[in-house]
Amino acid sequence: VSHLEGHDVDVAQGHIVTKIDDDNFSFSPNDTLDKFLTDNCIPGTTTVYVDLDGTLTEYYQAVATYATNNGLLDSGGDWYNLTPSIELAALSASGGAYFQNLAKRAEADALIDLVIAKNGSYEILSSTTGTAMTNEKNAWISANLTGARAPAANNYATNNNKAPYGGANKILIDDRTTYINQFEAAGGKGYKYYESGG
Repeated sequence: VSHLEGHDVDVAQGHIVTKIDDDNFSFSPNDTLDKFLTDNCIPGTTTVYVDLDGTLTEYYQAVATYATNNGLLDSGGDWYNLTPSIELAALSASGGAYFQNLAKRAEADALIDLVIAKNGSYEILSSTTGTAMTNEKNAWISANLTGARAPAANNYATNNNKAPYGGANKILIDDRTTYINQFEAAGGKGYKYYESGG
């Protein structure tokens, strides 16, 4: 964990933090998810949405690599210095296959397995700016979430707004606080998935 803001403390409570050395600590984003899902899932009734970028994919790692290689972020720099303009520059420089070529996060399969074990199924809920991005994300899902780990549906929020998917018996697992807040304001329950500066 490279950085923790004061507003993140309440939603980060309960994580098992391991000291690596005097300056570094680590934790597993899945460590408190088990209890959250046990407490909130009713299989056959609850819809669990799982975000892609930064939750299942190494989105921020790819943006940080681009930013470092192009002098927009110091080597080993804090991801909290990644701005929306840097994200857009990384997307533009990719030549149209940015999302399709993202690596899968190391704990992604364990996250999906846990959700399926607790709820029986899940759906993807990601954001999109249009058909090309949606197609890239669908290609990534088809290549990386197969067999028993395949989602029941792929959903795409437009206008950076996941509120329309919120409601009773709905859960969102997402790394961006903005999306969690939108979803909860619409009556859903959100689980802030800590991995990135979102």
